[in-house]
Amino acid sequence: MGRIRRATPIAAFLVWATLMGAGLVASTVRGGIEPVDYRTYQRAAAALARGASPYQTPAQSLALWRSYHRLDAAIRAAHTLRAAGSNPSTRTPPGPYLYLPTLALLVWQLHLTAAPWEVLDLACVVAFPLLLLRWARALWWWLLLVAGSWDVWATYSGGNVEAMLLVGALVVARLLWPPRPLGPAAVPLAAVLVAFVVLAKPFYALFFVAFGVVLLLAGGEPRRATLRTLSAVSGLAALLLAGDGLAQRTIDAAGKASSATDRRRSAPCGGLRGPHRAALKPCR
Repeated sequence: MGRIRRATPIAAFLVWATLMGAGLVASTVRGGIEPVDYRTYQRAAAALARGASPYQTPAQSLALWRSYHRLDAAIRAAHTLRAAGSNPSTRTPPGPYLYLPTLALLVWQLHLTAAPWEVLDLACVVAFPLLLLRWARALWWWLLLVAGSWDVWATYSGGNVEAMLLVGALVVARLLWPPRPLGPAAVPLAAVLVAFVVLAKPFYALFFVAFGVVLLLAGGEPRRATLRTLSAVSGLAALLLAGDGLAQRTIDAAGKASSATDRRRSAPCGGLRGPHRAALKPCR
């Protein structure tokens, strides 16, 4: 009977996650409806693939924010989504890309279309509470709070990267909390995860700073050993961040050079203007 009681919340949570994931993936595959946050990342990835900037101009961003206000006003005036005309997920344009280029670069290089992204996101939504409760030795019944959370549903249905970053931060905390399950190997793995999370959303660095303070105050090992571990992780993560910054500058320089070359090739020879310009072939 005790096993049944322990398994009941886990089974209910997994059923909820399966139904939620199946519904979202089906709407993407059959209806072509992609999560709005994912569309933001995908649009930035497409811009990088063209050698362009993933960011929009201030005027374009302002126009998008104003369109959201207009849409919100229209929905409130109609009182119901049905009266407004359609599902807002099919009408809402993707927002401006606000992160470092790394997230868009990963979407582009890994060829993450909407459906695989939703599956990966769902795996992280499921993994985070299961790992947290397992490592904290808490009651599995807390899973029902996750299943009933509107914020969790809104984050997942929007295709936000948040769940992936939370899992990364949680794994870093477990790797570095003594006794460390992987021993010395925990340091480079934690550094890679820290760099990935911070590159996606830099403000997550505040979490790692707070965790380092807690780790020092917890006294699970000699403070000098904790300082060495934190210094090693910070140094490796800083090297990875610096390397990514150099790579981004190289990509930007290559993109600008490619754009300049394309403009020169498409320009007519001789610099003529007027009606004779259209008759000239592009320079080679």
